[in-house]
Amino acid sequence: MPMFEYIFLGFFFATPFVAALLSIAAVFLLAQRPQSGIAFVLASVCVEAFVVSPGGISLGINVFLTDLLPTGLFAIGLTRHLVARSSGTAVSRLALPVVWSCLLFISFIRGSLAYGASAGNDFRPFFYFLAVGIYLSSFTREQISFTTMEEYWIRASMVMVSMAVFRWTSDASGLRIGPDWTSIVVGGKFRVLTAGQSLFIATGMLMLASRSIYDGGRTIAKMMLVLMGGTVLLLQHRSVWVATIIGFLVIVAHVEKAHRRRLLIGAGWLAVISGLGVVAMSVLQLDSVSGDLRRSLEEISDKRSTIAGRIDGWFALVFSWAASGFVDMLIGQPMGSGYERYLEVLGRSVKENPHSYYVQILLRTGFIGLVCFVGMLTVLCARSLRHPSDENSRQRYCLLGLLAMNSIFFLVYQARFEQALVLVFAIVMTSSAFPRVSGIVVPIHRQIRITSVVQK
Repeated sequence: MPMFEYIFLGFFFATPFVAALLSIAAVFLLAQRPQSGIAFVLASVCVEAFVVSPGGISLGINVFLTDLLPTGLFAIGLTRHLVARSSGTAVSRLALPVVWSCLLFISFIRGSLAYGASAGNDFRPFFYFLAVGIYLSSFTREQISFTTMEEYWIRASMVMVSMAVFRWTSDASGLRIGPDWTSIVVGGKFRVLTAGQSLFIATGMLMLASRSIYDGGRTIAKMMLVLMGGTVLLLQHRSVWVATIIGFLVIVAHVEKAHRRRLLIGAGWLAVISGLGVVAMSVLQLDSVSGDLRRSLEEISDKRSTIAGRIDGWFALVFSWAASGFVDMLIGQPMGSGYERYLEVLGRSVKENPHSYYVQILLRTGFIGLVCFVGMLTVLCARSLRHPSDENSRQRYCLLGLLAMNSIFFLVYQARFEQALVLVFAIVMTSSAFPRVSGIVVPIHRQIRITSVVQK
């Protein structure tokens, strides 16, 4: 028995040192290898979905385990920006996201002085988003790989799909394994993942669809697409449906002629699989599934639906912002000032976030911040469209579709921190259209002429 006590005590005292060594190793990897940061971000999304309610401690404000990674990424990214001048990021050369970020920090400082800890809770999702953006933007175009992010995201999406299938199966069989899943079952037993997690799967699906259209998909890739699409459908988040369809249409609209035959074949298979799915629901008498899907579609036109309630709340918040004074209208209300509004649809007041990232940005960064954010999305889309065709065209058009999908999602939901990966990659991929020669910006179409003159 004493020997086991010694082993236990040794393990107890060694744990902090092991944790410290692992932390140092993680910081080193994150500082040197951006793919490690991408992997950490995507893995944390899956862990958060599995845990449901991550633990934390109270230090004046609530500190959750999910705060650790964004805080580390922010510190590493900021250090790289300040020290590694050669990193020359695309974000640092783009004024719109920089101004928007500064306004968020100004709102946080004002809110901390006026409202204390509640300002930190309000700022948390914005900080997560900024942390990922600041970290990834500290690396050069040559250091980050969109193909690597695709690989990681597709695999993480399949992990999320497996999680949803497992929860559906457990719920159908009456099992209760792990955390209390009632906290994430919204409106029906088939919605076992949140809208943001459903969008996470849809993002991986669009990435895989883009690769399959251009490079040809193996059987396993086609099966993965079916599983992802079916999961997104059964999760019944209507806003994700709309955002995914629009993103996919944007990608399809820019498919080159050489790959359209493969696209038509894929569309044919999609029609066949959809037909088989309808037949299976009818034959197996899956009335609960078909009924839930039908009710989800019918609720869109219901005057007392969640959509109507959200729109009612948006108008109430915008009117309160317009009456808040010139400074708040221009640069936003302080963090922590709340989002309380009265909804006539529900007949009561609510205090939750606005359920629209654009409205939330307007409230916290004012008219200037909203213009900067929307302008950033518009500029990125415009650059993707006018960028010359090259070997990276497929990636840029995929990012264009993802930007369109995220832009629609922002209408009704708050941004998630992994979505910053898409924005930063779009900035980097579209900022390389004009390479520099001796410090002078030279358009792509003139490089051939310059090269031939040099050779002569």
